[in-house]
Amino acid sequence: MTRLFTNALRSWAILPAMNLPMLRPRMLSWLLLVPAACTVAAEHGARQHDHDDARSAVARGERVALATLVADALRRHPGKLIEAELDGNEYEIEILREDGRVVELEYDARSGELRDIEVEDD
Repeated sequence: MTRLFTNALRSWAILPAMNLPMLRPRMLSWLLLVPAACTVAAEHGARQHDHDDARSAVARGERVALATLVADALRRHPGKLIEAELDGNEYEIEILREDGRVVELEYDARSGELRDIEVEDD
């Protein structure tokens, strides 16, 4: 760690005045955790915003509710829901079928129309 860097951290009150050799292990572990924590918090905020936008679009009638399309997908391909996500104007729903194969169904988010079905081969 350079002296310039440690002096900057001290001046911002991030780092107390400490003996540099004693600081290195503690500081490195702390510096590794801070960006990860900030990234997780930012991603959570972005996801919450996306969920709020999706709920609002359903309430305005601009999108079909995901639960409706998941129910349709499970009727077509009985099994366990693996993942359901909104990607742009398309819902992607993945199901692990009873025969052990994974199927992905793509629906138009606005109309609810089934656009594509892909069954993954081993």
